[in-house]
Amino acid sequence: MFQKKLFIDQFKQWYAVFKEPKISFQTKLWYRRTIRIIEEYWPNKKLSSVTTEQFQIMINDYSKNHVKSSVYRIKNIISGFTRYALDENLIRKDFTKNIYIVAGKKSKDSDLKFLEKDDFQKLVESCKKTDDLTAKMILTSAFTGMRYAEVAALTPKDIDLKEKTISVNKSWDMIQNVFKPTKTTHSNRIITIPDELVMAIKEWNLNHKFVFYGADYKFNSNASVKTSNGV
Repeated sequence: MFQKKLFIDQFKQWYAVFKEPKISFQTKLWYRRTIRIIEEYWPNKKLSSVTTEQFQIMINDYSKNHVKSSVYRIKNIISGFTRYALDENLIRKDFTKNIYIVAGKKSKDSDLKFLEKDDFQKLVESCKKTDDLTAKMILTSAFTGMRYAEVAALTPKDIDLKEKTISVNKSWDMIQNVFKPTKTTHSNRIITIPDELVMAIKEWNLNHKFVFYGADYKFNSNASVKTSNGV
């Protein structure tokens, strides 16, 4: 029975039942980031077929652009799920054991700082109260885990408020000002968005070609969004 279960589907079910109801908003962001990573690397991987080598490859790749504490966070989340799956006899062994971590970044990672600020919840609440373009982009990224280039590339047709989803199918090249493919083919995905974001988007003007058009019909740069975050 469990041999046919996809890793990502079982992970999402575990998160929804055992984690989401009790964890903080900031911690939810880490779980959503982990879900995005799993969707990129193992979109069709069976739960029972994941090996230690495959997990090490994922960790090595993620480590290239992140500090050690961030890598450990992702590794520990997946390890927690693996222990659950082992206890429930969904898998035969814990493939997260004997994993080593060597981070590629020694300085503070901007994404990590953004997620771990004590006042991040206050920032989100502040973003919900303003019509500022940067605030809208921050809010979208916070609730979905989308990369900046993916957020910038959103068009109105990518958002389905009735189904409460966002379709990620392209990214935006700030240098050439053109659409480009997402980072990997597995990055194309449908994201279910929470009611808080649905309510916020309903207040936005989605009559332009892009969701995040500024007053001068230009995008905010990635740097300006980070500056607004205080990172």
